[in-house]
Amino acid sequence: MPKSLSPIHKLDRIKTPLIVLHGANDTNVPLIEAEQIVADFKRREVRSNMCCFPTRAMAGRSFQTGFVRRRRSYISSIAT
Repeated sequence: MPKSLSPIHKLDRIKTPLIVLHGANDTNVPLIEAEQIVADFKRREVRSNMCCFPTRAMAGRSFQTGFVRRRRSYISSIAT
């Protein structure tokens, strides 16, 4: 991916809380890239959370169900 398109080079712009949901079997985006995002946020003290689905890619009903559940939980945690 060209540097100009990669979000990894624009992380400094993000200041709001972020949840990173990643499927460990994702063939498009390696897990290490999601981990780099979370590490950058921790270094800059931006509130974040990462959830890795160890046996899934970013598709399928079970991933979507897990995504919705974790997103609701995270939003509830930052809203209080």
